[in-house]
Amino acid sequence: MPKVTVVIPTYHHHQYLEQCLGSILLNGEPANIILVPVKVDDDTLERINYLYMDYPLLEDRMEVIESDKADAIYQLQLGLMATKTEYVTFLGSDDFMLPSKLREQVALADGVQRKDMFCLPIINPNLFLADDELKPLEIPPVKEFTMKRMLKSCILTEAALTMTGALKEVGGFYDPKKDWDYLSVYAMWLRLLKKYENHEVIMMKEPYALYRQLPKSRHAARYKTKQDYKDHHQRLKDVAEYYFPKEDR
Repeated sequence: MPKVTVVIPTYHHHQYLEQCLGSILLNGEPANIILVPVKVDDDTLERINYLYMDYPLLEDRMEVIESDKADAIYQLQLGLMATKTEYVTFLGSDDFMLPSKLREQVALADGVQRKDMFCLPIINPNLFLADDELKPLEIPPVKEFTMKRMLKSCILTEAALTMTGALKEVGGFYDPKKDWDYLSVYAMWLRLLKKYENHEVIMMKEPYALYRQLPKSRHAARYKTKQDYKDHHQRLKDVAEYYFPKEDR
């Protein structure tokens, strides 16, 4: 039985699905896949049926959960709550994994557990950032994890692998007391780090996933001016201060 599940939210990205799913099947580590398309996205649902024919292994490994909302955080939460394996990680449907990502993440997480079974492993890869034509975009690698740096920026990504039960215990992508909108991923990691003080974060030095920054993506639409970036960094500070007040650090 696979030890890890990859949760993939998708909406109008049917043209990338084969590359995304193929990168998981060929990764060298058996993995379950939970694909969360939006019910009204007929192109994606049709494409899934063709992929079942081209990749018979998907019949056994992939579960499709249709979402009634075109909301990535909502879709990620649906997938996380349906995950039954020990570990979980996440991937955008327009992105793909590089060879051995899952195998190395699982091996590192198992190693942390062997040293201390009560220690929470978080295994975070660096990413390649590219445009729609896979031309590389500049992104500085994160070489080591520190809480000081984490409280300034979300250096843990959706591509990180950790224990499913721990993420569920902190509510996954939702804090019932606070709606962080697009910063819900950042807030989730902060809640996890606060609850599990006995944790080990391993930053994988090499990039193990490719992240496409599409011109029509929400990310591109959100940051158009210097003021947009200033507002973003202020929101990051607000989230960090909420979970880790300065007097408690």
